[in-house]
Amino acid sequence: MGDQLGDYKPAMAMVGLQFIYAGLALFTRAALLQGMSPRVFVVYRQAIATLVMAPIACFTRRRNSGRISLGLRSFSLIFVTSLIGVTANQNAYFEGLYLASSTAASAMTNLIPAITFVIATILGLLGAFAVIIGLYVVLWGKAKDLEEIKQEVVPKLQHDQAKMVQVLRHKSPEKKNTKVDLEQPLLS
Repeated sequence: MGDQLGDYKPAMAMVGLQFIYAGLALFTRAALLQGMSPRVFVVYRQAIATLVMAPIACFTRRRNSGRISLGLRSFSLIFVTSLIGVTANQNAYFEGLYLASSTAASAMTNLIPAITFVIATILGLLGAFAVIIGLYVVLWGKAKDLEEIKQEVVPKLQHDQAKMVQVLRHKSPEKKNTKVDLEQPLLS
């Protein structure tokens, strides 16, 4: 019996996590309806997450203190990006939770993968169209370049061909067939 449940542990963990998310939405909605500002709630949430995760990061960092994995610039860029991104996401989520119901917030949270897929598909199609248009522009530009080169080179080649015919006429006057062959244009 224990072995059979072992196969279902990941699925049970996912279901349990969904229950935790639903409970979070319910209790957060209750706190917001009691008068807590969504922005203050985000600040408290960020502060508690920092207080919980900072000691874990420090203690795991001491084990491999011999090497530095991030420089100050990289750390500051990651910090600013995550602060802005996570804060904006949570502000939008909790403002929506305050204005709508916890059921709608839970449903929208579950729709994130589907919405991400739709946006990725749209952007993929736009990217494909951009590639096709880019290729058309490049090939059109190449055709214009080839026309310019042809206008410059063809008269010069015809002039060089005429000179070659004159030189060969003076060197071999006895061959009449060569004269006819050389007068045929090489480039048509």
